[in-house]
Amino acid sequence: MQSNILIATLLGLVVGGVLTYSFVAQTQQTNMLDQPPVAHDHMDDDHAHSHGETVGADATNPPELTIESARISGGNNVDISVSWENFTMAPENADGEHVDGEGHLHVYVDGHKIGRMYGQWYHVFALNPGEHEIEVSATTNDHKIYIVDGQPVAATTSVTIK
Repeated sequence: MQSNILIATLLGLVVGGVLTYSFVAQTQQTNMLDQPPVAHDHMDDDHAHSHGETVGADATNPPELTIESARISGGNNVDISVSWENFTMAPENADGEHVDGEGHLHVYVDGHKIGRMYGQWYHVFALNPGEHEIEVSATTNDHKIYIVDGQPVAATTSVTIK
């Protein structure tokens, strides 16, 4: 009998913990867009890399980013599609050493970094009603921003959530 009570208690703690974690994670993701931008712009603190540093890209064959589409899905979510030229997406080298011309993309909504992008599509979710600017920037493996002629290699678009 005591083992059944112990098992039921442990199961309740596990289920309660999972539900609490899920709620907190969703709340943080939703509310992070309501916060002012911070200098520490990545989502986790387990790796040391620079913030706001830049690397000059090859000016003779510069990388280019284009937001091909930004479509609203599910009411307050946005699916973005990005294409790139003269840039090698290298998710396997993220957080690694800099290699000229390769890296990954950082995604920002209203100036807040919300994540990294390693392929053509990214799902932005839980936007508040109103107009939002979505920016995608090319970054090196070690998270420096690629620049050409003093400007970041980036693409932006605006969406309006009703």
